[in-house]
Formats: sequence, C-alpha cells, structure tokens
Amino acid sequence: MVTERISLPLEDVLALPPSSRRLPGVERRAVPVLLALLFGVMGACLAHVWVRMQQIQTGYALSQERRESQQLAQTHRRLRIEAAVLKHPARVERIARARLGMAAPEPDAIHTVRVARPGQVARPPRPEVPR
Repeated sequence: MVTERISLPLEDVLALPPSSRRLPGVERRAVPVLLALLFGVMGACLAHVWVRMQQIQTGYALSQERRESQQLAQTHRRLRIEAAVLKHPARVERIARARLGMAAPEPDAIHTVRVARPGQVARPPRPEVPR
C-alpha cells in the first residue's frame, strides 16, 4: 500500500467527510496505544522532574542545616571560653574581696573535719597544743 502525501489547506480538510480525515498510515486501533505511550512518557518525564526538584530542595535544606551547625559550634566555643574566663580563680577572688567584703581566713579560724569512710566511725580530731 503506497500512501501519498497531500497537503491541503485547513478549510479543505475540514470540508472533507470525517472518514477521510484520518492520517494516512495510522489505523484506528493504534491510536489508544499511541496515546498510552505518550501519557507514559509524559508521566516518566514528570516523575523525573519531581525527583530532581526534591533532590534540589533536600540539598538546600542540608546546606542550611550545615550553616546552622557551624554557627552553633562557633557559639559553643565562644561560650566555653567565656565560662572559663568567668570561673577563673583570680577573678572569683577579686570579686569576693571587692564586692562581698570577704578576706582570707585567719589560721586559727581554720578547722579540719574528718569524714568517716563507709563502715568506719569518725574519730574526733586531736586538740592542737599551742607551742
């Protein structure tokens, strides 16, 4: 079967009866198969685009989380340094003397307390003999 290509203006094609408007070489049985194939390809393309968009969004979210993690690590380092400065013994002593009016205890004001180990009885300290 040899098919000829005929190019007609649209008005002439619409004037033809519906039975002769069919495309040459395309049977009616093949149309549903071609439509199913077309929709399948379109569905695969849409699925590919959706997966790619999800990948891009996940990448953006991951980079945001990394940035936040780095900022938190930097803040943690800064706070550890600040805590070390605030707990420094010289600073604590300076504040205790200046603000709270504290002073080093006199030697005779220091008392030793003995703590008993489990299962032992604590003995009272020996009285100190003045020399």
